[in-house]
Amino acid sequence: AIRELHGHAAIVLCLVLDVDHNSLFSGSADGRIKVWHTQNLLCLLTLEGHSHGVESLSLDLAQRILYSGSFDRSIKQWQMHLDHGRAVYPCEHTYVGHTDTVHCVLVDSFSKRLFS
Repeated sequence: AIRELHGHAAIVLCLVLDVDHNSLFSGSADGRIKVWHTQNLLCLLTLEGHSHGVESLSLDLAQRILYSGSFDRSIKQWQMHLDHGRAVYPCEHTYVGHTDTVHCVLVDSFSKRLFS
Protein backbone atom coordinates (compact mmCIF):
# COMPACT_ATOMS: atom_id res chain seq x y z
CA ALA A 1 0.00 0.00 0.00
CA ILE A 2 1.13 3.53 -0.72
CA ARG A 3 0.93 5.93 2.21
CA GLU A 4 1.59 9.65 2.36
CA LEU A 5 3.47 11.42 5.12
CA HIS A 6 2.11 14.82 6.09
CA GLY A 7 4.09 17.37 8.06
CA HIS A 8 6.68 19.09 5.90
CA ALA A 9 6.01 22.62 4.68
CA ALA A 10 7.53 21.85 1.26
CA ILE A 11 8.27 18.87 -0.97
CA VAL A 12 10.23 15.89 0.31
CA LEU A 13 13.56 15.56 -1.51
CA CYS A 14 15.09 12.47 0.11
CA LEU A 15 14.37 9.50 2.34
CA VAL A 16 16.41 6.98 4.29
CA LEU A 17 15.11 3.97 6.18
CA ASP A 18 16.34 2.42 9.43
CA VAL A 19 14.54 -0.93 9.55
CA ASP A 20 16.29 -1.99 12.76
CA HIS A 21 14.70 0.86 14.70
CA ASN A 22 11.44 1.26 12.72
CA SER A 23 12.44 4.76 11.65
CA LEU A 24 12.10 6.65 8.39
CA PHE A 25 13.92 9.95 7.86
CA SER A 26 12.65 12.51 5.34
CA GLY A 27 14.53 15.58 4.13
CA SER A 28 12.57 18.45 2.66
CA ALA A 29 12.90 21.68 0.74
CA ASP A 30 11.69 23.34 3.97
CA GLY A 31 15.16 22.70 5.45
CA ARG A 32 13.91 20.21 8.01
CA ILE A 33 14.41 16.51 8.59
CA LYS A 34 11.55 14.54 10.09
CA VAL A 35 11.85 11.21 11.87
CA TRP A 36 8.83 8.95 11.38
CA HIS A 37 7.83 5.69 13.06
CA THR A 38 7.41 3.17 10.23
CA GLN A 39 4.58 1.22 11.87
CA ASN A 40 2.11 4.06 12.51
CA LEU A 41 3.74 6.81 10.36
CA LEU A 42 3.63 9.31 13.20
CA CYS A 43 6.28 12.03 13.21
CA LEU A 44 8.50 11.40 16.22
CA LEU A 45 10.60 14.55 15.94
CA THR A 46 11.82 17.27 13.62
CA LEU A 47 15.49 18.13 13.15
CA GLU A 48 16.23 21.75 12.36
CA GLY A 49 19.55 23.35 11.51
CA HIS A 50 19.88 23.73 7.75
CA SER A 51 19.14 27.18 6.35
CA HIS A 52 17.97 25.73 3.01
CA GLY A 53 16.43 22.50 1.72
CA VAL A 54 17.78 19.08 2.66
CA GLU A 55 18.80 17.34 -0.56
CA SER A 56 20.37 14.09 0.70
CA LEU A 57 20.50 11.78 3.70
CA SER A 58 22.76 8.90 4.70
CA LEU A 59 22.63 6.77 7.83
CA ASP A 60 25.51 5.10 9.66
CA LEU A 61 23.61 2.33 11.41
CA ALA A 62 26.63 1.10 13.39
CA GLN A 63 27.29 4.51 14.95
CA ARG A 64 23.64 5.69 14.93
CA ILE A 65 24.60 8.84 13.02
CA LEU A 66 22.50 10.56 10.37
CA TYR A 67 24.23 12.78 7.79
CA SER A 68 22.34 15.40 5.79
CA GLY A 69 23.43 17.37 2.73
CA SER A 70 21.76 20.64 1.87
CA PHE A 71 21.27 23.47 -0.58
CA ASP A 72 23.02 25.59 2.08
CA ARG A 73 26.29 23.88 0.97
CA SER A 74 26.82 22.09 4.27
CA ILE A 75 26.67 18.56 5.66
CA LYS A 76 25.33 18.08 9.16
CA GLN A 77 26.04 15.17 11.47
CA TRP A 78 23.17 14.19 13.78
CA GLN A 79 24.06 11.76 16.57
CA MET A 80 21.26 9.67 18.06
CA HIS A 81 21.09 9.69 21.85
CA LEU A 82 18.48 8.48 24.30
CA ASP A 83 17.06 11.09 26.66
CA HIS A 84 14.78 9.51 29.27
CA GLY A 85 14.05 6.67 26.85
CA ARG A 86 13.26 8.97 23.92
CA ALA A 87 15.51 9.24 20.87
CA VAL A 88 16.97 12.67 20.17
CA TYR A 89 19.27 13.69 17.32
CA PRO A 90 21.32 16.78 18.21
CA CYS A 91 23.52 18.23 15.48
CA GLU A 92 27.03 17.25 16.57
CA HIS A 93 28.98 18.77 13.69
CA THR A 94 28.57 20.86 10.56
CA TYR A 95 30.94 20.27 7.64
CA VAL A 96 31.46 23.31 5.41
CA GLY A 97 33.55 23.94 2.33
CA HIS A 98 31.34 22.90 -0.57
CA THR A 99 30.92 25.63 -3.18
CA ASP A 100 27.46 24.47 -4.23
CA THR A 101 24.54 22.30 -3.09
CA VAL A 102 25.44 18.99 -1.47
CA HIS A 103 23.39 16.74 -3.76
CA CYS A 104 24.52 13.44 -2.31
CA VAL A 105 26.10 12.14 0.90
CA LEU A 106 27.16 8.57 1.56
CA VAL A 107 28.73 7.16 4.70
CA ASP A 108 30.83 3.99 4.65
CA SER A 109 30.27 2.51 8.11
CA PHE A 110 33.19 0.09 7.76
CA SER A 111 35.91 2.58 6.83
CA LYS A 112 34.19 5.42 8.74
CA ARG A 113 34.48 7.71 5.72
CA LEU A 114 31.94 10.20 4.50
CA PHE A 115 31.61 10.93 0.78
CA SER A 116 29.84 13.86 -0.86
